[in-house]
Amino acid sequence: MDAVGAPDTGLAAPSSPAADRWRRAFLVSLGVMGLLVSVLAVTGLSLLGSYQPTAPGASAPLDRGLHQVAATLLQAVVLLAAVCALGWSYATGRTEGRRTWIGAAVVLALVMAASVSGDRLPFDGLGLGQVAVATTDGVWPAAFDGSVRFVAIDGREVASSAYRRDVLLHLAAGSAVVVGLAALARSVRGGRSRSGG
Repeated sequence: MDAVGAPDTGLAAPSSPAADRWRRAFLVSLGVMGLLVSVLAVTGLSLLGSYQPTAPGASAPLDRGLHQVAATLLQAVVLLAAVCALGWSYATGRTEGRRTWIGAAVVLALVMAASVSGDRLPFDGLGLGQVAVATTDGVWPAAFDGSVRFVAIDGREVASSAYRRDVLLHLAAGSAVVVGLAALARSVRGGRSRSGG
């Protein structure tokens, strides 16, 4: 039991009904972020190994479409989480709320970095020696196969080294988002239990 007689859930009772609403909204958005990151991880791994360029005007395969939708939704949900954390911080005036808001802002920046780098990955074809081909067995071989001279994206040639950098940036930013979400979840739970006794 905590100080006010409520069962101890590890989360201290907020100081006001407004703070409770902000905290709950933040925790729901954190759960939605976890779900979206899971979708992004599964579809991203699929695309790493099996990405195929689509013909102009053709619809994207299911894994690419899901990846794009989940990435767009994640941007909106992380922004919502940052707003909720800011409201929670304002309503409680506690340090934990401020740290949570800053953490959510950092995760938002990482999500945007992953989004920008991810927008650079879908390619139209590869330049191999003197021949350009339009198929491969995924993003990973396109980035790390030594025989690839360039990657064609939207009709322009991108050096294989620049494409490799974008793939690594996307993987690093995506991994950092996962670590950031875990740290946010831990800080919310840890911070609330410290203040709750």
